[in-house]
Amino acid sequence: MTDMAWITAGGFLTLIVTQFTNLFVQRRNRKWDLEDRGLVAAAAKTVATAAKDVGETAAIRVAEVAATLKEGTESNAKKLNELGVVIGATHTLVNNAMAVQLGLNAAMATRLADLTHDPIDMAAAEQATKLYAEHQKKQAIVDKQDQELKEKEKGL
Repeated sequence: MTDMAWITAGGFLTLIVTQFTNLFVQRRNRKWDLEDRGLVAAAAKTVATAAKDVGETAAIRVAEVAATLKEGTESNAKKLNELGVVIGATHTLVNNAMAVQLGLNAAMATRLADLTHDPIDMAAAEQATKLYAEHQKKQAIVDKQDQELKEKEKGL
């Protein structure tokens, strides 16, 4: 329910209460006749109808909000799942590219060291080979964890 609707409903109820108070003050020294009782009954019926209308409007708004929240939650969940797939694929692609680059660097550095027999080239080849082996070891751990996760998801 919008703020304006609540204000309008609140203003309407305030108006009704004010009218009741005025009626009571005007009639307090006189006996109420049947006509006065009819006015009170009509005012009470008006208040009851207004309260019912406000309640029905609020119920409609609650249902609309619930539907919107459900739709938004489902949409966001779908988007997050899709994003997770993209992130996983990107991570795999980057790791593969890194493995290829480190392997090439190790091969080229080893080839250069074999040709020159320079101690600096030999140290560079050793370092490049070591980096490549470390990457492969780390990647094997990640691959194993990914495989375990996939098997666990299939089991669910």
